[in-house]
Amino acid sequence: MIQELYGKFKKDTKIVAYARFNQSKRLARKSWWSLFSISAISFSLIMISIGEKFFDVKEITPLIFTSISIQAWVFSLFCSIVILALSVAISSSKIDVRYEKITASAIKINKISREVELEYELGGSNVEKYESLLHEYNLSLITDMTNHDEIDFHIAKLSINNKKVFTFYFNYYFKQYLELFPYFIISIISLSTIMSVIIKIIQVSHLSC
Repeated sequence: MIQELYGKFKKDTKIVAYARFNQSKRLARKSWWSLFSISAISFSLIMISIGEKFFDVKEITPLIFTSISIQAWVFSLFCSIVILALSVAISSSKIDVRYEKITASAIKINKISREVELEYELGGSNVEKYESLLHEYNLSLITDMTNHDEIDFHIAKLSINNKKVFTFYFNYYFKQYLELFPYFIISIISLSTIMSVIIKIIQVSHLSC
């Protein structure tokens, strides 16, 4: 009986640890891409200002492989609004704080999971040890003041149970990256704008020679 409890306990702790490590990775990616996108759009704003001031660049092409042109001052205004929105979003989401908390929680629960697994492999007959580990696990859940998201739990549950069906691959390779989509778009437009301004500066420089 107690060994069965150890077996269930082992699986539960593995799933929770996996889920929290998965969220930790998601938060790390989100932090990197949010900082990269705000840096890219800030640099594009600097390049537009240089182009306007010293090379009389009046229009820019935010998507370099298209013929769409926008007045430089209009796009500068757009960049300023996006930078402000990103700054507020990054500040309010407290990604770094959440990352630290969920990572610490994942490490703690993973440690408990390894101890449970060891006891299970040794026969799972120590009742006092089981109660001690269960208390430590419950205390960790109560005091950590953080939790993984539903998508993290879904990915973890299917992975630990070796049920890598369509929903697992959909969530793992697509759905959990959807939150990064706005940062991808901002980064692509920003890098394209930078290239557009550089090309126009080169063209103006050649004409003036």
